Amino acid sequence: MTDQIHRRDFLKTAGVSAGLVAVGAKTLGAAEPPPAPAVTPGAFLSAPAVNGKTYDIAVVGAGAFGGWTAYWARKLGASVVLIDAYGPGNSRSTSGDETRGVRSSYGDRPPPQGEQWMQWANRSIQRWKAWDDEWGRDLKMRLFVTTGDFTFRSEWENFTKTTRDLFVKNGVKHESVDVEIVKKEFPQFDLRGITACLYETEAGVVRARRSTQCVAEVFQKMGGDVVVARAYPGPLEGGKIGSLVLNNHETVKAQTYIFALGPWMGKTFPGLMGPRMRQPIGRVCYFATPHGDSRFEYPNMPSFNFPGTTGWPTLPFDSRGLRVRGGGGGGGGGGGRGGGGGGGTQSPLPPVPPGQQVVGGPEQDPDLSDRYVDPLTVERARAFLAERIPLMKDQPLNETRACHYEQSSSRNFVIDRHPDIANAWIAGGGNAEAFKQGPVIGEYIARRALNKDLEPQLAAGFRIPADTYEGIIAPAPASRAVNGSSGNGEAGFDD
Repeated sequence: MTDQIHRRDFLKTAGVSAGLVAVGAKTLGAAEPPPAPAVTPGAFLSAPAVNGKTYDIAVVGAGAFGGWTAYWARKLGASVVLIDAYGPGNSRSTSGDETRGVRSSYGDRPPPQGEQWMQWANRSIQRWKAWDDEWGRDLKMRLFVTTGDFTFRSEWENFTKTTRDLFVKNGVKHESVDVEIVKKEFPQFDLRGITACLYETEAGVVRARRSTQCVAEVFQKMGGDVVVARAYPGPLEGGKIGSLVLNNHETVKAQTYIFALGPWMGKTFPGLMGPRMRQPIGRVCYFATPHGDSRFEYPNMPSFNFPGTTGWPTLPFDSRGLRVRGGGGGGGGGGGRGGGGGGGTQSPLPPVPPGQQVVGGPEQDPDLSDRYVDPLTVERARAFLAERIPLMKDQPLNETRACHYEQSSSRNFVIDRHPDIANAWIAGGGNAEAFKQGPVIGEYIARRALNKDLEPQLAAGFRIPADTYEGIIAPAPASRAVNGSSGNGEAGFDD
């Protein structure tokens, strides 16, 4: 594929269309949780009778990791229950925002992680489209929109060069477009100082909160059970979880338990995952587009990635507005993925005193944190608009969103057996990049748990990390082997 294309060729492609599980002191050594109030399921959820039932798999947490894992485990023939304290797509969850960008530009990630994430993200794009083809009519809901995505930089630096090389190697559809062509076709952007324009043809935007709910709905149609309740593991029996106790006093039994807890992971397993997870808050802004002006709406504008900032046009489904995440730059300089794919401007984390273990405070506690967008975040977003999309700089702020996301100390997904519980899996560490890959991540987790792994070479990269965040003291994970074997055909889990 050539680095530059002609305007006529470019025009052919441009514009194409968890809940908390508090672990009791008698089971895993954490503090005893306070009583939790009952939660009423959402209107689209039934209230299945689960008391005393035994499932093949119980998934705790109905976000991008958990919902897709439950779906795929059921698709692979397992009996499955999906449990979430607040329900799929709730406002406390990482998956609770309205939209998420889906792109596969990971040239800033170290090998082999960058290429592996690119492959999964690209496969997920195809699966998002296939989902709409299969379920869109029944659900009366289109989830994925192909906007195409531009990465803009002042020059072809390491991130854009590596991303382009990986695109070529993996057959990801893309174009290196002359900046003068982009200026003519998308005058909405002010591209002064920009010379590198990398366009990913099939990238797009997915409706985040609604897709999480749709996956749960389809999972139910397939015979799975969805329960909105808080779950507490019962006493360990022979090194295994015997059952989960719900806050309505029902019990759920399963052969295997998968904890896909998102930002609740460190709080739930404070000794094991607390020092290996951070859960900052991401904040985004939606700006109302001018009345009668469709230049900032899909399909007339692509999604975009400037240094420090990402965003996309308003979508026709609900017209929430042009979305801006970040706003720390836009000047076209070097450096990675701009605003990234998941949250927003990160809240600064307080320093950790040496030798002290900190599992988080109100700012990092997804049950206690305030979900607000501060004036400084809005100011930065407006500064970006003034610089790069100037016709939008004075438009009213239509909506804001704030959500936690979790960062692992390995900077990679964590998909691994619990080192001390033979029938429990840890699935998390999205690092603001997991939502887009959910359709593929879910299958991978389900296959691992069901001993049907098709990609065993990836397991080592997803281990519970040995490293902890600086200044947090915690014991290293025990050997991951369970009774001398990992149970899925791999020869041990030793570091």
